[in-house]
Amino acid sequence: MSTEAHWESVHGKRDPTLQGWYTPCPQPSVDWIRFLGLAPDERILDVGGGASTLVDHLLSAGQERISVMDLSMQALDQAKARLGPAADQVEWQHGDILKARIGASTVSVWHDRAVFHFLHAPSEREAYRAQAKLAVRPGGWLILGSFRPGAPDKCSGLPVRKHTLEELSDFFADGFRLERTAETIHVTPGGIEQAYVFLLMKRQRDGSDT
Repeated sequence: MSTEAHWESVHGKRDPTLQGWYTPCPQPSVDWIRFLGLAPDERILDVGGGASTLVDHLLSAGQERISVMDLSMQALDQAKARLGPAADQVEWQHGDILKARIGASTVSVWHDRAVFHFLHAPSEREAYRAQAKLAVRPGGWLILGSFRPGAPDKCSGLPVRKHTLEELSDFFADGFRLERTAETIHVTPGGIEQAYVFLLMKRQRDGSDT
């Protein structure tokens, strides 16, 4: 089964509020984006956002340029149905972030709560980093969440690659400077504890440390 088919199957099996990733208010993402004080027309890209509720909070905060990308069309359709008419304010993108054409320096905030930790091959992780470096404008932001040591070995039926704070910050140091971190425990609707690490990193100008 392809990765896309797997996620279509996962999202087709149950109500979004019963999925393991579900939370009514994704934290620390919501607070960090509020902290950034973005202008309404700055573009926010939610990578693997699917049926996540982050888009609801961004719309409520007055953000006007929100893009949600996901491999699963079903997940995107679930988010659209939840939002109703407000869904027309969002750019919905069905695709693979490793291959998508996003546009150079077009993103002010790249947000990923749970995509990067599914990437196991070095070539996949390098492609992801290259996409983020290309898309995020200098002075823009990368918010990344990943399973950390102590988390389950699988999520939604797939193995995950767990990362420490140091591993993530070192990997993205070519292009991004670490600004904030958080370690959280997400409790799934089924009661399973998932240990997460989150990073807020600022995009640097190429060849610059400032």
